[in-house]
Amino acid sequence: MIEDAPIEDPSVGALLAFEARAHRWPERTVSELAGGLLVHDPADPEPIFNRLVNPTWPADDADWDGWLAPILAAFEKLARRPHLWLVAEPDDPRLERLGAAGFEVIGVSRYMALASAERVHAEAERQLPGVNLESVDGRSIRPLRAAGDLAAVIADAFDLEPALHVLVEADIVRMLDVPTISFVLARLGGEPVAVARRTTDGRATLLAAIGTRRGFRDRGLARLVTATAAVEALAVGSQTVYLGVEDGNEAAQRLYRGLGFRFAAGNVVAVLRR
Repeated sequence: MIEDAPIEDPSVGALLAFEARAHRWPERTVSELAGGLLVHDPADPEPIFNRLVNPTWPADDADWDGWLAPILAAFEKLARRPHLWLVAEPDDPRLERLGAAGFEVIGVSRYMALASAERVHAEAERQLPGVNLESVDGRSIRPLRAAGDLAAVIADAFDLEPALHVLVEADIVRMLDVPTISFVLARLGGEPVAVARRTTDGRATLLAAIGTRRGFRDRGLARLVTATAAVEALAVGSQTVYLGVEDGNEAAQRLYRGLGFRFAAGNVVAVLRR
C-alpha cells in the first residue's frame, strides 16, 4: 500500500498567494498592495492576468474609502479594470459595499488540496486503450507543435471563441519558457484530447487548465491527466498539490474528490468593477 504523502491542509490565503506568484513570468509582475499581491501583465489587459489577490480588507464599519482609494488608483495607473480575489463567504455583507462602489461578483471558487497520494498513484498507473501521455515543457522536442496541440485542447475544452485560439497558443509558448511550468498531454490515436498544467515552485504545486475536448469526454481522460500531473508533482518533492474549482461545478468536484483531493476551508470571491 502506498503511504499518504505528508501534505498539510494549507489556508486558502496561502494557496492564493502561491497562485499569484506562479504568474510571475518575465513579462508579468507581482507586487504587494493593500496586504495582498497585485498581478499585472503590461501586454494583456484580460482581468485574469491583472488582479489583486487576497488583500486585507476592512471590517464592515471601517474606513472603506481610505482602503479602496489606493487600490483604485493603482489599477487606474496600470490602465486596468479593478479586479479583486477575496477570501470571503458569498453572503459577506462587505460585498454589498463593494457593489455600491461599482463592483460585481463574477465568480465564486474553492480550492482543493491533495490529502492522499494513494488514489492518484493508482489512477496514473491505469491504462486507457489507445491513450498515450506525454510531458511537455521547454525541453520538449518540437515544443511549438506541442503548444499548438495544447492550445487546440484548451480552446475546445473551455469553448473559447476562435479568435482567442492564437492568443492561447502564444501564451502557452511563453509558458514553456518558464522552468516551473509543464503540461501533461493525452493523445488518443495520436490526436490531442486532454490536458493538465502543472506549476511547481519549491514544495508546492498548482494544477490548472484541466480539460478534455468535448468529443472525448466521459472516458476517464481528465482523471488520468490530473492524476499524472499530481504524481509528477509528488515525484519532484511537492508537499502541497492543489487546484481551484468553481463553486457550482459539482462534476469536477466529484472527480477531484475521487482522486483524494479535499476542500480547503473558505471561498474565493472574484469581483470586477464595471
